[in-house]
Amino acid sequence: FYNEGRGVEKSRAEAARLMRLAAMADNIDAEVAFAIALFNGTGTPKDVPTAVALLTRAARQNSPIAQNRLARILVDGM
Repeated sequence: FYNEGRGVEKSRAEAARLMRLAAMADNIDAEVAFAIALFNGTGTPKDVPTAVALLTRAARQNSPIAQNRLARILVDGM
């Protein structure tokens, strides 16, 4: 909701903070969303190494979105 401003004031920083907390609680979808935010620097400072580590972890837990994003990063040689 914070990411899109639906029902609350739009705040990418608050969205990233909440995604981080959910990721720390082992929510795979939140882990992927937070990794993407880290990779792009959306609402949080850009941190590609941490984003790749989170995507790798989620990909190993069979997240198709994480597997796709990680494959794209690897194909691009990052």
